[in-house]
Amino acid sequence: SDEYQADSLGIQYARGSRYLPGAMVTFFNSLQQLTADHGGSSIPNFLSTHPLTTRRIEEVKEMLQPGDENLKVARNDYLQKVDGLVYGNNPRHGYVQGNAFYHPQMKFAFNIPQGWKVQNTPAQVALAEANGNAVILLRVEKAQSALDDYARSRLQQALQNPQILDQGSHAVNSLSAHHIIFDSAVTQDNTSVPMRGRMSCIQKNGMVYTFIGLTQRNVFQSHDPSILTPIRTFRNLNDPQHLNRRPVHVEVVKVGAATTMGRFLSQHNIPQKLHKEVLLLNLMKTGTQLSPGQLIKIIR
Repeated sequence: SDEYQADSLGIQYARGSRYLPGAMVTFFNSLQQLTADHGGSSIPNFLSTHPLTTRRIEEVKEMLQPGDENLKVARNDYLQKVDGLVYGNNPRHGYVQGNAFYHPQMKFAFNIPQGWKVQNTPAQVALAEANGNAVILLRVEKAQSALDDYARSRLQQALQNPQILDQGSHAVNSLSAHHIIFDSAVTQDNTSVPMRGRMSCIQKNGMVYTFIGLTQRNVFQSHDPSILTPIRTFRNLNDPQHLNRRPVHVEVVKVGAATTMGRFLSQHNIPQKLHKEVLLLNLMKTGTQLSPGQLIKIIR
């Protein structure tokens, strides 16, 4: 996979530069813990844009060689480079608040089905039912053809041999849209699974927003109301409260007098709800002793 190749090259480059390649395992462990703390992900493997972190951790461990543990960790050099970086997902590129997803940069919003998980990437927004039994994908691109032609063409590109059961055009919150209900199949564990879904292509400011909702054919009726939720609530975003949302950043701070990590967090007014996250970012505990001049990452 692309991720396996990227990890393999990363290990080689680190080793070739005499840096500790095993630090990638520490990074993935931290990423896995952060994901768990934020509710995890229920996006099925066959629709995920990246392999699961646990799988990548095991693959990276297998790439390590004897002697790698003796290579250097240039912590201060690294910290100087991450100072000021956006922390987490940049809300300008989309964020979840309450039961809705907002995208300030592209000025749209939609509601999220109750209990569903959301995974936002540059390529797509993926929503998954709590047990992974139904998914919705949203992708955006320019379309040159008529909306109904575009929708049928997009369906053929997205799925294997889809069969159109019903289709029609009707607006969504004053935005032109074309809708298709279809049957298809996906392969899981070398077995073809019958699927049913709906696609809605919604036109806004020269772009087409394509929702594809998919679930197993025999449970489509029970999941269809949830699949319709983001489609029916897709809308222009005009609220300044959401349009002006700004990201938080990593700030690297130098320790003054000797103290503990717990006291350091209090001295810098880090909210209690962020303590666990900041401790994980620094691979420390509240009782960890800090020395004068030591560099610590915080979130502001």
